[in-house]
Amino acid sequence: DNDSSFVGLQVDLSHPLAAGYVDGSATLTDRANGHTLQASEVSPDTLRLVAFSTGQEPFSGNEGAVVELQFVVGTDPGTGVLDPTNAVLADAAQNNILTGTEAGTFTTVAPDLSVSPSSFDFGSQPLTSETTATLTVSNEGNDTLRVQDWTTTNPLFSVQDTSEALLLGGESTSRTLVFSADEEGT
Repeated sequence: DNDSSFVGLQVDLSHPLAAGYVDGSATLTDRANGHTLQASEVSPDTLRLVAFSTGQEPFSGNEGAVVELQFVVGTDPGTGVLDPTNAVLADAAQNNILTGTEAGTFTTVAPDLSVSPSSFDFGSQPLTSETTATLTVSNEGNDTLRVQDWTTTNPLFSVQDTSEALLLGGESTSRTLVFSADEEGT
């Protein structure tokens, strides 16, 4: 929100490296009044926004967004900070009338699959025997993880209880992995 009229702005928006600016996504809102917007990455983690009016026309209104833009974030859950620096809000006399800035945050909502243990060693087993081990699947993310299928690509292994599992963030479930030694050397 602004108390005074302004004709242009500049800001460097620092963002996590995991959040990439979507080229061409920065647009001026309906508060623009013949203004031009330039958006460019000045470093891998900093986006510079410059909006101005060659006719010194002020942006309309005194509240609401002036620029909208998009970032692509990875699939790792978490929170990131968008931190404005080097900000200038210029009036028609080219004075910086900015009284402060405020960082913004975004949250990437996603499940995060973790499997434990990462490998099994069933050792030497007598032929035609079955040996079991416990496999634990955890959701270390902040959104629901849906495990629909419990399968193996090796016919010597099977999973008991192949029912679907829905895991909220921080939850885990276990299944029994069965090794069937039906050939020598397997």
